[in-house]
Order: sequence, then C-alpha cells, then structure tokens
Amino acid sequence: MQMTNLPKAVFSDVDGTLLNKEREISAFTAEQIQNLVHNHNTPFVMVTARMPMGVERFYKSLNMNTPVVCYNGALVLSSFSNGWENNVWESHTLTAQYSLEVAKIALSQNLHCSIYSGDTWVANAHDEWTVREENNTQCMATVASIIELLSGWIDSGQGIHKIMIMGSPLSIDFALEKISHLPNNEGMPYRSKDTYLEITPKSVSKADGVKAVLSKLELSLDEAIAFGDNYNDIDMLKAVGTGYAMENAPSAVKQYAKHIAPANTNNGVAQVLLELMQ
Repeated sequence: MQMTNLPKAVFSDVDGTLLNKEREISAFTAEQIQNLVHNHNTPFVMVTARMPMGVERFYKSLNMNTPVVCYNGALVLSSFSNGWENNVWESHTLTAQYSLEVAKIALSQNLHCSIYSGDTWVANAHDEWTVREENNTQCMATVASIIELLSGWIDSGQGIHKIMIMGSPLSIDFALEKISHLPNNEGMPYRSKDTYLEITPKSVSKADGVKAVLSKLELSLDEAIAFGDNYNDIDMLKAVGTGYAMENAPSAVKQYAKHIAPANTNNGVAQVLLELMQ
C-alpha cells in the first residue's frame, strides 16, 4: 500500500545529485529506489543533461522501466524497454544550420566541440575533453569533422539535441558572446562549469521534461517531488510540489527549494526517500 506522505512521482538530476563521487549509484541508494519503484509503485525518473546511453546502464542495474528525461528536457522517453528509439515521448532539436554556426565559433577559438543527436555523440577530436567525458559518462565518442558532418545534416534535416563546448574559461566567454548574437538564436546556452558550455533548444528545460512525463502519467506537478544540485535544476525544483536542493548545491540554487537534502556524497536522495517511505 502506498503511504500518504509518499509522492506519486520522483524526479532526480543525476550528476552531483543522484550519483556519488565515483559517479555511481551507491548500494544504499539503489536499495531505496528499487523499494520505491517495485514495492510502492512510484516512478523514479532521472532528469539529466546526459544522452540516453549515459543513463541507460543505471536503469538496467535498477531493473526500472520508468521514464527518463535527457538533454535537459530536449528528449523525453517512456522507458528503455526494447530500445529507447521506440519509446520517444518528446524530441526537440536544434537545426543543423544553427549548430554549424555555433561549431564554427567554437572551433575558431580552438575550443572542443561535441554534438549529440539521440545516442550519437560526435567530437571534433579525441582530446583531453573527450576522454574526460568518456570517463564521466561511460559512453564513447565518434571522432569526425563536425563542420563536414553538420553540413551534410543540413540537407538531410537531422536535428541536434545538444552542443557541448569545452575549453579555457576566457575562450568560452568569447565564444558565448558571439553565439548570443547569432541571428537565429534558437539555442539556450548553459554554463555548467567555467570550462563547459552546453547548448540545448531554447524551447525546453528540465521543468518541461518533468511536465511532459507527468502529463503522460496523468499526474499533477503538486503530486511530484524533485532533487537537484545545479542552476539548470532550478526550474524543475520550482515547478514540482516539493523541491529538494542537495546540501552540495550553490546557495543560489538552495533558495528555490522547499527542503535541503543531504549531499550526494552522503546518499542524500536515498535518505529522503527512506524517510518518505517509512
């Protein structure tokens, strides 16, 4: 039987929130999520800037067939059952033309540039930035000419879910200024770190991804809770009935949450879930 204080759906950011310092789900956290999903029939939904492949292994290890929100809301999937391609609820992309202009700016500043479309990740070089992301996400990049690839995608109509630019903070500052003045300003740049710039479609956010899932599940925002630790989680924390900012979150993020959960390194999400399920 479901407890009265238990939400109808739980949404959680991944990096810095759900994962520990080894970028894994601890055994204790896995136990609480499985209890929530399998014994209380409450969907646990990961909401992340990652590509599908970057979170699929977590869903499989937890034996979950619940929805997932990727690319900060640009791609919403019902589950990973029988391949994510067959489970797309919503997909919002950047045009190849816009992405090409962004890539030209990034490469002119000698910055790393990666583009993501579905489970395709293409990097302009197998450099330190690519290796770092491969280690962080356990996904492998395809190395190719971004300019040539995007030029071909313009003709085919292929869309891009995310552009990631990495490099020195000063070079990213310069690139961001130029990108913000592009005539076709369809992207939403997000500075996840001083050395990271991620661009997803302006029309979507993590909150939009949460709303899409809840609409499909026929649940309201008030019936959901969410966990997050970074600036791109704020809209999600504000949108749901109860938002939890992690103890390790910046103070500017914490002010938008109703509660503070213990840090990700202290199984914060799991501690809150355990309390709610008692």
